[in-house]
Amino acid sequence: MATYTAGQIVGLSRYRLKSARPPGLVGSRWIVETDEAPGERLADVVAATDEEVQDLCANAEALCDVTESPFVVNTLEAGWPADDIYLQVIDLGALARPIAELYPDGGVSAADLWKCAMDMVTGLVHLHRREIVHGTLSPYTIYKDVDHLRIGELWWGHTADQAPYHRDLAKRIPDCWPIQFLPFMAPEILSGAPPSRESDVYALGAVFYFLLTGKPPRQVDTMASRNDLRSALSGVPIKPIEITHPDTPATTAGLIYEMLEDDVGARPNILMLEAIVRHKNGLDDGDSD
Repeated sequence: MATYTAGQIVGLSRYRLKSARPPGLVGSRWIVETDEAPGERLADVVAATDEEVQDLCANAEALCDVTESPFVVNTLEAGWPADDIYLQVIDLGALARPIAELYPDGGVSAADLWKCAMDMVTGLVHLHRREIVHGTLSPYTIYKDVDHLRIGELWWGHTADQAPYHRDLAKRIPDCWPIQFLPFMAPEILSGAPPSRESDVYALGAVFYFLLTGKPPRQVDTMASRNDLRSALSGVPIKPIEITHPDTPATTAGLIYEMLEDDVGARPNILMLEAIVRHKNGLDDGDSD
């Protein structure tokens, strides 16, 4: 995807692009600064030169300033400094990395998984209470940032009524899903259904599975095309966790399998999941939002 250089963005925004970071999932990522708000922040800069990217950026813009959780990467400001440039400033730390990079081979112990789960579940509860469906939870959209794991990359967010925030994005789905997300998506999403709270729970279970094993729960040999992969994944059974992570306690594996149920109604809801994870971490039943 095309991106703009620092020279091209100068004068278009009150933010100055200070130095480049590794690219984000959409566009380029920069450390930025401004006189009005001292200190460094991160920003995504996108060359929105075609309609699909414009719709995706408009969807992300609608989610600006709607969350404030330390377990979610919040969009602080967003806008269009030029007709074909989208810029959003986020509160992600400059050294944060997605867990796909931090744990490429999995290997997280069951005990540590519950600690990671607490952060991720707390972030997802925050989103769902605000009627936001993330839609693309995966190891590529969850970051380790200082002391916490944080859910980020709300580009593909939907409402609790399963509609994108920018209605024109609906006609881009499923073609706008990045191909690396597909092995973590619920079977109903692969079959064409819109994201839901239940599909978020499935995807979170797939992230738990990844942290233990370094693999998605459904694995195929080919990554030839998006449609081929969607079709192949839909027919592949989940590989038992015990094969690649034999030390996983039965209760931990059992919960993950419940989250990964094909039957949407058989999955635990996020509040049930929150209660389980809080108990595993020795916490009270107080409000975790």
